Amino acid sequence: MLIIMLGLGIPLTTGVLLVIPLSIVFGFIKPKYTCLAYVVPSIYIIDCILHGLNLMQGHTPNLLPYEDMIILIGILHAVEGSLTYQYGANDSKEVLSYNKEKIAGGYRLERKWCMPLLFFTIKGWYIPIIAVLAYSDETYTMKPEQKASKMGFIVKMYACSILGIGVLNKLGYIPSVLSLFFVLILHELMFAINEQLETHSTINTPPKQGLRIIATTESQDFHNPFNKGDVIEFINADPINTLEDYEKALSTNADQYIISLQTLEGSHQIIQCNKTLLKRASNVFLPPPREYHKDIS
Repeated sequence: MLIIMLGLGIPLTTGVLLVIPLSIVFGFIKPKYTCLAYVVPSIYIIDCILHGLNLMQGHTPNLLPYEDMIILIGILHAVEGSLTYQYGANDSKEVLSYNKEKIAGGYRLERKWCMPLLFFTIKGWYIPIIAVLAYSDETYTMKPEQKASKMGFIVKMYACSILGIGVLNKLGYIPSVLSLFFVLILHELMFAINEQLETHSTINTPPKQGLRIIATTESQDFHNPFNKGDVIEFINADPINTLEDYEKALSTNADQYIISLQTLEGSHQIIQCNKTLLKRASNVFLPPPREYHKDIS
């Protein structure tokens, strides 16, 4: 658990408390909108409207201390980027995509971290507030570890940019409206970069021949002979092109099965397995486009 205390001393006012319900409401529209990079600029727009209608007379000048909030956004994203870089791929799940009638196997990355913050004060006393940092992504073009490290680096670059903008804003070189514009636009740029990373060839595409394995299951008492991404091409010299071919090959009474496969890296391997092991090693296959995926156990 990480505690951050930089002495910003942001007063916990009614305007600051508005961040929480607004973030929840935005989450119903789209999960990414819960981020402060969207909530704070939105409150700034509300602030401008209230001032334009002269509804803020006799109250604090602004709903939020925007100079400090911009720096806070940068700090939180710096921590999020570091956590994503190191741990974003942990507990990734296998998924299948059927977008645009194309089948592709990929991985869903989803991590959340709870952090107590000591940024906000009431009458000079720091009040701990729990913040939730979340990383949610899907990748069909690279392994989970590669995607998490790339996006973690991009988030850290965003954080550095926002921290620089925040410091310039606090020194009076950049107005708050322009700083918040960059907070929002650069955050959208991260998502655009993420989409661009997914435009390359998918790693788990349906093979021309065979069945690609996108998920494997192991237990403490046996080791699965297959790896994610392997393509089973032949079993005992019989070509494997459909799930039915695989099931038919396993229905024979052979003592040993000689399996020809191609690894995700493109090399060819021959492995030998007995029927018991093949039956216990449950795999999720990505078949040719005309087939549907299913578990074989």
